[in-house]
Amino acid sequence: MAELTLREAAARLNLSQLEILLQCALRGVPCESGRVDEEVLPLLGSIHAPVSDREEDEHEATPGDERDDERRLRVVRRILERLSGMGKYWPARTEKRATARGLAGPEVGLALRAVDALLDAGLLREEHSGHEPRVGLDGDRRREIADIVAGRAIEDEQLRTWVAEG
Repeated sequence: MAELTLREAAARLNLSQLEILLQCALRGVPCESGRVDEEVLPLLGSIHAPVSDREEDEHEATPGDERDDERRLRVVRRILERLSGMGKYWPARTEKRATARGLAGPEVGLALRAVDALLDAGLLREEHSGHEPRVGLDGDRRREIADIVAGRAIEDEQLRTWVAEG
């Protein structure tokens, strides 16, 4: 585990040091002595990695170029990144259908199935109040969520199987 100063974390996330402190406080991320663990950066904001650090080709993959498992993984990461970026850790929650906002038409159904897979894996929690189910991230699994968003291997066997097989 590498620790970063607030200045280093702010530069990596393209935020101010005050914004880093605020994001840490809102998400319950420890930030003692002005230092933050590098592995929690995906929870605090979008990481702007240099192009040389990317594992993908230099060109962005278009949806037609992706395999089904790549599409499922991309949608799962996008949902987790979006919810963590909005601070939707339980008890904070959002409407289940709102997780698909911003996706192209054919990917909306995939996003809703991905939410179901995340619920089954325990990374999301669900509440049925009123007419629309609401979901929030399980705060006890912040590290695992951050790992998935950062592009690391998925630890949960059930979710890994859903991404691979659908």
